[in-house]
This record gives sequence, C-alpha cells and structure tokens, in this order.
Amino acid sequence: MASPALNYVSVEDYLLQEEAAEEKHEYVGGNIVAMAGASREHNQIVSNLIREVGSFFKGKGCDIFPSDFRVTTPTAKSYFYPDATIVCGATQMQPDIFDTLLNPVVIFEVISEGTEKIDRGYKFFYYQQIPSLQEYILIDSREYAIEVIRRQSDGLWKFDKYALADKQLHLASINYILSFADVYYRVQLPRPE
Repeated sequence: MASPALNYVSVEDYLLQEEAAEEKHEYVGGNIVAMAGASREHNQIVSNLIREVGSFFKGKGCDIFPSDFRVTTPTAKSYFYPDATIVCGATQMQPDIFDTLLNPVVIFEVISEGTEKIDRGYKFFYYQQIPSLQEYILIDSREYAIEVIRRQSDGLWKFDKYALADKQLHLASINYILSFADVYYRVQLPRPE
C-alpha cells in the first residue's frame, strides 16, 4: 500500500504565502493548516478577555494582543495564532518577519469540539518550547471550564482545572484575578445542574 504524499512547505514559503493571504493559516513542521471560523461564544470570550485584561494593564508594563499576532517557537518550525497573547516588558518580534511575537508570557486558547485535541496536543507541545511562556490557558466555549497550565520553577508544567463554582482564578505570571463572570460575560452556555 502506498503512503500518502506529504506536501512539505518551507518556512520561507509559508511566510510569503501568509503575508499575501486573506485568511490566516498556521504552520506546523512543514505543513500549513487553515484556521477554522469561530463561534459566537468563542468570539465573545476573546472579546471579554481583551477588554478585562487590557483594562487591568493600563499603566503597567504588559499588553494583551488578539489573534492577529502570530507566535513562533525558538526553532521557528511552527507558527500559531493564539486567541489572545500577553507580553510583559518590551514586545519582541521575529526579525524581518511581519507580526510574529517571540516572547509571550501567557497564551490563551478558546477550545471547542474541533480544536480541543489540537490545543491540548501539538500546540501545547510547541508552546512549551517558548522560554518566556509562564501560563497556557484553555477556556472552554462549550461549558464553564478553564484550565491553567503553569510552568513551575523546575521547568515542569502543572495543570489546574477550574469550574464555575470556583468563581475566579489567579494568573500568577501577571498577578491578576480573572473571574468566571468576566470571562463568560454574555456567553450563553447551558447552566450546570
């Protein structure tokens, strides 16, 4: 039985194509992956994050960016568009590459049925390689659930799950309390029993 042909694309070709593209694509080790459209719930969660966290950052040395900024890993073998990204201090961009962050402190991904395996799988594998990353936050768009994955001082990652009953969670890297009410403001999901 024949193996399927792999259409390897170089980083350089990906970046050239992406600069001219009308839609966003991610890049994983030679493969280009089209970005799927997002639900109303997904977009509302991202909007809430940008508003709430962005307000907290006024007068501080951090910024939160929406998904138009890409993130790459030190090996530059992957490029992703996280749903939101926090950078503290000077924003470091990949030299000679448009809109590509090198130093995220926090990455948010809003998960859905179609993205959960990717966000928990290979994306997390690549994100772990970013030296500045301290917290990876997965926010569910199907139920009131948030998972915070934190880099520990020994380099290992600790997983903490939060549910609606927890009411809030602490983002240690930016010393911020994020409430479920703010994250899920105007997001209509079934209420847990």
